[in-house]
Amino acid sequence: MGEVRKKKREGITTDIDIEIASPAAKAVLLSLLVLVILTFTVYQVYILKGNHDHLKTQTALYQTVSRSVTTQGFIIREEQYINNPHQGTVVPSVSNGSKVAIDDTVARIFPTEEAARNASRVDELNRSIDFYRSVATATTGVSPNDLELYKQNAVEALLDLSSAADDNDFSRFSELTDDLRGAITKKQIACGNTVDVTDKLVSLTQERDALLSSVTASAAVVSDVSGYYVALADGYEAITDFSGITELTAADVDALNDSTPAVIPAGTVGKLVTKFSWYLVCNVKAKEIYGIDSGDSISVSFLNSSVGAINMYVAAINEGEQEGVVTMILRSNKMNSAIATLRKEKIRISVEKYKGYVVDPKAVRTVEGDTGVYVKLGNIVRFRKIDIAYSDEDMVLATCPDGESGYLRQYDEIIIEGTDLYDGKNID
Repeated sequence: MGEVRKKKREGITTDIDIEIASPAAKAVLLSLLVLVILTFTVYQVYILKGNHDHLKTQTALYQTVSRSVTTQGFIIREEQYINNPHQGTVVPSVSNGSKVAIDDTVARIFPTEEAARNASRVDELNRSIDFYRSVATATTGVSPNDLELYKQNAVEALLDLSSAADDNDFSRFSELTDDLRGAITKKQIACGNTVDVTDKLVSLTQERDALLSSVTASAAVVSDVSGYYVALADGYEAITDFSGITELTAADVDALNDSTPAVIPAGTVGKLVTKFSWYLVCNVKAKEIYGIDSGDSISVSFLNSSVGAINMYVAAINEGEQEGVVTMILRSNKMNSAIATLRKEKIRISVEKYKGYVVDPKAVRTVEGDTGVYVKLGNIVRFRKIDIAYSDEDMVLATCPDGESGYLRQYDEIIIEGTDLYDGKNID
């Protein structure tokens, strides 16, 4: 193919020179050389440059986040069983979670299941008949001059129903739905629409009257105290002394969470919550609720319940035997059908709310003593300072003084990942 020999040329001195005699060999070597040069060029242009052109970024958005702690809670209410000494099928007379007074009928007893079903249907028919009678009355009492008032009443009725839905207050759904239907009907009449409910009233009344003969109750269950009615008992009603609740310790709460329900007495047809205030007790690490004190109001979310989030009053925070662990006793007087059934619940306590820019922890850097992030402005890298309000392993919440230059701003493209970055770098 060729031979290697020492050689000297004018102006250039080499120790080794290669002479390739074969033209084919020269072509192969030249091709290899071109391939190496092209490969190196591609690496420089597309790999190194591509790293900059495709930097991973996130948009800086100003938002509110909460610091929270998740734990297990136990609900304590002052409760007593409702005893039914009669035989038969029980039909509640009031909705779950409804307030009742002394001597109110909370349930009726029927001799058969069929009679109980017919009684429930009669109750439903009576509500519908009352509604259509109100519509018939409204037909003669609605004035077009009051159209704006009827419109406003319909909006308020809709908002009341929506609020009950948000609060999971299902015990009021029937009442609020009827209010909304009535308000909309009055608005329709005021607009000139004819609403004739005569045939509907006749049909409903005939169905009800046909059932009345089979719905005579054999007995009634009457409340001997006032409170909130709950249709089902769970066996935890007398598990702890309600009067000493603010003195509970971490060991007490652990025992409650590990407890099993007691046997419910025979003849029980529900219970009454006899005090309007109820309590949630839980154990947490003291450092997790730093900044919260007795007397504060905090938001508590019930993660496995339709109750959602409610505000609760911090009645007490008690230190326990285990170092670093405290017992929180939280109080509320809010009650509805969903709250009435709470007992052992997984909860999330919102400790504190912050406002700022949510930043990936990988983006935060320290440059010349300043904490900040690099942002991508067109094809230029810029360093923006931040103040850290809160951080954990998943996020950093950054705050920035109003009007000061050099700080992170809304909609900046924060560079999360990138190497060899510096202020003013051109990434073309």
